[in-house]
Amino acid sequence: MLDQQSRYDRYKDSGEIWLGDIPVDWNLESIRAVTELKSKRSEPDLPVLSVYRDYGVILKDSRDDNHPSPPVSPQKSLRLSLGEAGISS
Repeated sequence: MLDQQSRYDRYKDSGEIWLGDIPVDWNLESIRAVTELKSKRSEPDLPVLSVYRDYGVILKDSRDDNHPSPPVSPQKSLRLSLGEAGISS
């Protein structure tokens, strides 16, 4: 998985097939070990947004190709602040 030119002097096996080798001074941590779990629900007057790989963050209602996804009410969506990330389950 490395580019032709290595960016670190030494690598080790990560233990994860999908990840491949990692620099020797890196450690693997679970996402739960390095994040803080929050459950803030949105406020009814805030718009519901969607994240698209090709379009970025946009208003959910601005696209009509979001068919597999059921309608989301603001009360059931997560409220994120600048610098936070959300994970759908």
